[in-house]
Amino acid sequence: MFELGGARRLRLHGVSADLGIGESIRLVYASDLHMGLPWTSNMGSLLADAVVRAEATTLLLGGDLVNHWSGTRMLERAVALISREVTVAAVPGNHDRRSAAAVRSAVIAGGGRWLPDDPLMLANGRLRIDGALRRDPLAPGVVRVLCAHEPDVFTLAARIGYPLVLAGHLHGCQFVGWSRGGRMFPGAWFFPWNGRQFERDGAKMWVSVGCGDAIPARWNCPREVLVCDLR
Repeated sequence: MFELGGARRLRLHGVSADLGIGESIRLVYASDLHMGLPWTSNMGSLLADAVVRAEATTLLLGGDLVNHWSGTRMLERAVALISREVTVAAVPGNHDRRSAAAVRSAVIAGGGRWLPDDPLMLANGRLRIDGALRRDPLAPGVVRVLCAHEPDVFTLAARIGYPLVLAGHLHGCQFVGWSRGGRMFPGAWFFPWNGRQFERDGAKMWVSVGCGDAIPARWNCPREVLVCDLR
């Protein structure tokens, strides 16, 4: 299936994990918004629609939130719209570094949380969502999940005890010819984490192909959010 532009509804891609947190919660992880481009001008409404359809309580924005500084105003409006109904928290991506302070300010001004500074506690304090790698000791019974942008962080995150990492960044390389062993080709020839799910040292990583693109064309790689059921 070929896609050009970003007018279609975002696909809901469901994943689940048992983290032993004592209750079930549902998160939406949305990465690679690339706001500030003509074909991402409706990203806020697409995200709001996805959160409603997923019946989630929390939206995690996984980086590359804007493609240009002009997208920060769009980002603020989107966060303000969605945070009326659910908790919104965000981390930066590589595209956000050029306007890092403005992106952070837009998320906070819209009513969201900036995860690298302020981890999010859920499930009555039994689940902590981090926006950066942390090595601090946890209280007994608390489980931590890493909301990241680039999947390269997985090896270290697994080594220091994160049971679950959420990542994006690669877009599935936007053109997928075939999948093998959980990896998507031909992109996986160049990027080893170009796939859906990975496991290492008892930890899992889910990688989203993202919501938007700097170059608005895809083949067999529909734009999506991850709907994460954590038990």
